Amino acid sequence: AENGLNFGYQLGLADQTFELLPLLVQSHRDAREKTNVYFLSGYFRAVSERNQSKWEEALDKIALDSKMRAWTPELTWRSGPLTDRAAERIFSLIQREVVGFEHLRMFAYGSVTKNLSEGIFKKWIALLIQKNSKTATSIALDLSQFFYCRQDARYSLPEDLGIILLTHPSLFTPSKEHSETMRDYNWSRMAKWFIRQYPGRSLELAKVMLERFGQDGTIVENSHGSPVEALNIIVEKFPEKVWNEIKKYLGPPIDSRAFDITHWLRGDEFSRGKGSKGGILPLIPLNKLWAWVDEDVKKRAWY
Repeated sequence: AENGLNFGYQLGLADQTFELLPLLVQSHRDAREKTNVYFLSGYFRAVSERNQSKWEEALDKIALDSKMRAWTPELTWRSGPLTDRAAERIFSLIQREVVGFEHLRMFAYGSVTKNLSEGIFKKWIALLIQKNSKTATSIALDLSQFFYCRQDARYSLPEDLGIILLTHPSLFTPSKEHSETMRDYNWSRMAKWFIRQYPGRSLELAKVMLERFGQDGTIVENSHGSPVEALNIIVEKFPEKVWNEIKKYLGPPIDSRAFDITHWLRGDEFSRGKGSKGGILPLIPLNKLWAWVDEDVKKRAWY
């Protein structure tokens, strides 16, 4: 029903002794037709506000019920707030493959995870990383950039976790799938945050990006995409070191990667900010460019 969520909530506020709780859960359990948990979630929201222990106990029972446990993540998300106990419950269900890891994506919306302890949050992220899929990594990025990359975040982005997520193989494996706007945005936001916090690890990030630059389905398939903004920042910080990596891929042969890198170096109206027509080449020390040319004038001078 259109107002099912709100009606369930108002009913939960009115049911002073939670007399309807077992009846509503059982009715949902016995429903034969395709259903949703909007109404039940509204009631559970009222329970969580009035008696959080009761809410936790009810969700514990649902997580053990073979017919109801698949609804545990959505019921939790809609009725919140997300507690460590609730997060552990969901983690256990996913770990045992009772529900899919895809359910974790919903917890990236809003400020749902902000009160979680870092311990259980890291367990979620580790589980997603181990799935070794673009979808799982995308969810991990979505969750992590909100949990860590905010001025009011309770915890700092861990150095090792940051580099593992940002350089995860699933993001740099060529495929026919094109990049996703939100995944690219979350990756870029975390990468910029990481570069500010751990500039010394930036070159590791640049190396991986350049190796797969322009390849379809990777996080760096588009030289105008938001992830390349992070690479530009690294060049600004370490122009000589990044140039040493760039020149490895300029050819010969001048393949598609070399072409895309050259295009990025040269730049156009989309490069380095609104209204700019310059690429990142001016950031490279001129003597380093001429030294590269001098190594093979015949093949590189025209280039």
